[in-house]
Amino acid sequence: MSVNELSSVRALLDQWLLLPLFADIGMIVLVTRSVRNRAGHSLAALLGLLALDDMALIWPELPGASHIAAACAAFLPALALLFILSYAGGRSRPGRRGWMLLAIMAPPVAFTTASAGAGLPAGNPLAPSFSLAFFGAAIVYILLTGTARSLARDEAEFFMAAVMLLAGAGPVYDLALPLVGIDLPFRPYFFAAAGAMLTQSTLRYKAFSLAPAALRPGPGGNRLPAGIFMAGTGEGRRARRLLADAVRAGTPGAAVTRAHPAALRRDIGAPGLPVVWLANSSYEKALPPARVEVLSHILRDMGEESPGCLVLVEDLDYIVTNAGLFPVLDALSDVRPRAERARMAVVLCSDLLTDGERRELRGIGVLPLPPEDAAPAQSRTPGWTGPAASSAGGPSPQASGHRESPPFPAGDDHDTCQTGRDASCMPQHR
Repeated sequence: MSVNELSSVRALLDQWLLLPLFADIGMIVLVTRSVRNRAGHSLAALLGLLALDDMALIWPELPGASHIAAACAAFLPALALLFILSYAGGRSRPGRRGWMLLAIMAPPVAFTTASAGAGLPAGNPLAPSFSLAFFGAAIVYILLTGTARSLARDEAEFFMAAVMLLAGAGPVYDLALPLVGIDLPFRPYFFAAAGAMLTQSTLRYKAFSLAPAALRPGPGGNRLPAGIFMAGTGEGRRARRLLADAVRAGTPGAAVTRAHPAALRRDIGAPGLPVVWLANSSYEKALPPARVEVLSHILRDMGEESPGCLVLVEDLDYIVTNAGLFPVLDALSDVRPRAERARMAVVLCSDLLTDGERRELRGIGVLPLPPEDAAPAQSRTPGWTGPAASSAGGPSPQASGHRESPPFPAGDDHDTCQTGRDASCMPQHR
């Protein structure tokens, strides 16, 4: 390529340098508004670092621009590793978060402090060498600790491509620049592409990951052992009572249900209960029941955020009908060992599953819900007006009916399609 051609390419890249900066800022706003958990926070920090590096390149006359660029190079692999662990790897080590954060951030802090004190000039190869070595150590750590196995196939491909873009356009290019001799400002564009890949995966899989919550601090009221349990036919009220007693006794809890979240919270008397709404809605934030891979992420993240929590998953038949039985089995098989490691109890509830489907669930390790007389007694909170305290005629439609079908007649079980009278709730295929 001739000098004139390189000059025209550089002029074109310089002309649109603000585009990747605005893209990074837009992704920061989108992530912070849509993903309010540890993965979203760590990704926003990484995107902020990329935006800061863009500004140092766009406006090199700013005071300290060269030091900012060197600091960004040192912190880039650290924040990338922190995001990946927050997204996937931290689930297996919930008790070591503080020490892990210190171990990740200490090397770039020490390097940046030492390089600033030594007055390293701009373009010194020491900063990209440190960054490249940190990238290599981070990749080895991810592979050795099994963090990569926590990612689905498409996630692993996106993450690998993003890391290669960050490392290639960052320290690798900086080290190869004296040998190649072609100085083109394409790094902001590659960084923006990497940020877009990570943002896409995070918005897809983490937007519904909520931390389970209790109504008040306490020793905890969840007496179920760790694992996944299946409530028997007609045990919908009992499953809700287990969740209500647990959150009132201090155990973090959450629910995944076809009922509207406000109706479920009123029914069990827990106004602040985190609820994931299963619905195909274009107007409110809802999880489509066919996205069972997202449900797997939600349950795993809940166990990591609040070890020992209790999560109620209602309307399992609705998920099976839309996603298929075998994807649901795969997702629950992935969740079960993580739930046991996090001491989390997941209670599945549905009256419309066939006997064959229940056998398949037992085959992957889903246990029947222990009988009430065999399970340790739950501390019943006085004044609770949830399913256990409702009359024999069942709860009112306003308290428990879901929005996608008419209210059920008296005697039907809470908010799910228990009787099959509503054709819209019947499984379309098995």
